[in-house]
Amino acid sequence: MGIIISGFSAVGKSKFATDCKNLKVLDLDSNEFSRFSNGEKKPNFPENYLKVIKEKLPQFDYVLVSTQPEVIDRLITNGLPFIIVAPKIDLKNEFISRYKKRRSPKAFIEFIDKNWDNFINQIQSYKHIHKIYLKSGEYLSDKINEIGKIFNQFTIALTPNDLYAQHTAVCITSIKSNKKKDEFIKIYIITNDFSAENKQKILSLSAGDVQIEFKSISDSLFRDFYLRSRFPINVFYRLYLCYLFPEYKKIIYLDVDMLVMKSLSPFWRTNLKNFAIAGVKARNYKVCLERLEIRKNGKYVNAGALLMNLDFWRKNKLFEKCSKFLIENKPLYLDQDALNIVMQNQIKYVSSVWNTSSFPEVLTAPGGYPQMFKALDNPSIVHLITSQKPWNPTTNGHLHRKEYFKYLRMTPYKSYFYKYLFNRYIFFFSFKNEKIFLRILGLNILYFLRGITYLFGFPICGEVDENWKRLNKQKVIKK
Repeated sequence: MGIIISGFSAVGKSKFATDCKNLKVLDLDSNEFSRFSNGEKKPNFPENYLKVIKEKLPQFDYVLVSTQPEVIDRLITNGLPFIIVAPKIDLKNEFISRYKKRRSPKAFIEFIDKNWDNFINQIQSYKHIHKIYLKSGEYLSDKINEIGKIFNQFTIALTPNDLYAQHTAVCITSIKSNKKKDEFIKIYIITNDFSAENKQKILSLSAGDVQIEFKSISDSLFRDFYLRSRFPINVFYRLYLCYLFPEYKKIIYLDVDMLVMKSLSPFWRTNLKNFAIAGVKARNYKVCLERLEIRKNGKYVNAGALLMNLDFWRKNKLFEKCSKFLIENKPLYLDQDALNIVMQNQIKYVSSVWNTSSFPEVLTAPGGYPQMFKALDNPSIVHLITSQKPWNPTTNGHLHRKEYFKYLRMTPYKSYFYKYLFNRYIFFFSFKNEKIFLRILGLNILYFLRGITYLFGFPICGEVDENWKRLNKQKVIKK
């Protein structure tokens, strides 16, 4: 998704579009859309202009448009983020000289001369719109870095517990490694149980353009929520971000078992007008819709990667509505079910590349949608779902093991790599929660999976766990 620059006449839009070699820039001259060749006005302007702006925006880094009031009004009403670049009001004579130098029609120059103050005052009157004013001798190209910083500052929230400190570091490092040079990122880690040592390790990942800050939250806010035993209370923290960050209009939420493979800017610039959240359709959305008794054409997103419209949450009291649902019901997927139920009509789907499963076989399982498989070819965010994590020495054939350990070796937790190699290829033994696992010289000798114990890959005792069989079939249970 590109950036829209609404540029005043003679700020240098055409020259910037022509001279810029390392960015894709489209200069959309409004005259081609507003008037016929004989000079008569086109009746469908500016709707025809806006339609092309929307079509071209995903294909370019910058789309340059005019500052005509009707164009700016349409950009605002359509919720399209943009910035205005205009001269200071005292530069009238300099800009008149620019028009003469480029041989603009005499009538046009006289029109600008007569209405100069009105035009600049109109631009100044727009509220809550980014504006940059040129000084004498400046052009649009002189302000591109400043524009990039304005639009490429974004905020991310993570809600891990101390057990996931290592994976939090890997997630943050993947974000840093794939950000663009002109991006500034603020990462908040909302947690109550990080050790001082792990906090220090995570904070060491801060850099000039990536800042990390820890924030705490009161668990009493979620005391009456239904919580399944296998989940930490941290899963509810994302629901309270609207009040935890009253200064922000929106925020990106990410689970920490994720690898960010590309810049998050396009995701950040998703148009959220009239939407509470933007996210990727869950791979088992059909089953979830049926389980929650949502209409077949309803929506259900995986909550691991969300762009959240915090203004919308606050205005519509969505935290309070999710709280009521979680107090009165026992949903299988807890807060994910809650937000999909509560915000059913305010969910915006985005491309599957923004939350791609790491296991292809999961994507084609019953109730899923195989189209998501295509996103694995060029993912922007990889979600390391299921218990078969790339850092587990017992996991075989993980598609993104190499990427996980690449980023791990760039963190203070890099020594785990050698423990992993020993456990995977020499010896590993685990006995926890009555589940046993033995691996010797790279072979899984004895292991427990979904209720059955296996010896050299052959089942020797047990039966399929009934809880696992019921997964995705359980209806929402009233307390």
